[in-house]
Amino acid sequence: MEQSKPVKERSEALQAVPFFKDLIITLGVIAIVINIALAIVYLIFLLTGKLNRVPKWLVFSNIIFLLIQVYYFFFF
Repeated sequence: MEQSKPVKERSEALQAVPFFKDLIITLGVIAIVINIALAIVYLIFLLTGKLNRVPKWLVFSNIIFLLIQVYYFFFF
């Protein structure tokens, strides 16, 4: 950013993000929070012994998606 040229024309200025793109960005960030909350709920179910009520494929798929989301948002 330090090496970027200053804005000379109006077309180079920042533009507002349209509503639907803003909504998609917000939902994408909130998805991490929701997935972490689900992982905590799974951990609580596991500690109380009630994890057999939740399908195993759902637990594994959510953990895999959580790892992918963390990698994508924080390391990519």
